[in-house]
Amino acid sequence: ETDPRNVLFMRAVCITQCRLGDAFLSQERPDKAASEFAAATTVAEQLVAADPADLQSQRDLAVCYHRAMLAFEVTRD
Repeated sequence: ETDPRNVLFMRAVCITQCRLGDAFLSQERPDKAASEFAAATTVAEQLVAADPADLQSQRDLAVCYHRAMLAFEVTRD
């Protein structure tokens, strides 16, 4: 079973990476933002794999995918 303290730490890392990605997007640095969102997505995927029934982890993963898509849209223009 996954240690709950580790889950809380991993979620904090995921949220922090998303916020960094947001900051890079606001600074018009989409490549850096995409990198942070990709890292956050990896962590969120690990959390969902550890507990697929955890709705918070599923939501975090959906947010990561959405933000990564936003960064992708900016880079392809």
